[in-house]
Amino acid sequence: MWQLIARRLDNFLYTELILANRFTPGGAAQLRFDLAHTIYPMFALYTDRPETLFPQTRDSCILLNLLRGSAELLRDSLRTSLSGQVLRDHNPLAPLLELGVYSLTPEEAADVLSRRSIPD
Repeated sequence: MWQLIARRLDNFLYTELILANRFTPGGAAQLRFDLAHTIYPMFALYTDRPETLFPQTRDSCILLNLLRGSAELLRDSLRTSLSGQVLRDHNPLAPLLELGVYSLTPEEAADVLSRRSIPD
């Protein structure tokens, strides 16, 4: 039962919170803090690694909290991959996997990155 609740909560947080808003660096940091100090501890009663129950939310949080330069490089890499202008040996998932983002497709990752509100 708790796995179903976690799965639905992950989907809700991803679609209704992350994909419905824009995040400043402070907002992204607050999301990371809230997950680590409220949501994950609730499920720590049932598993040693509660963050694995929230793959979309966890991966989105990684992307939203990237440093500006890293986010821009990743965005450019994903844009190139998605536009079809990639080299034959280029794996569009490689940059995401290096960051520990396993559950989002390149398209979804690009969408999450577009939710970053970067002040000038």
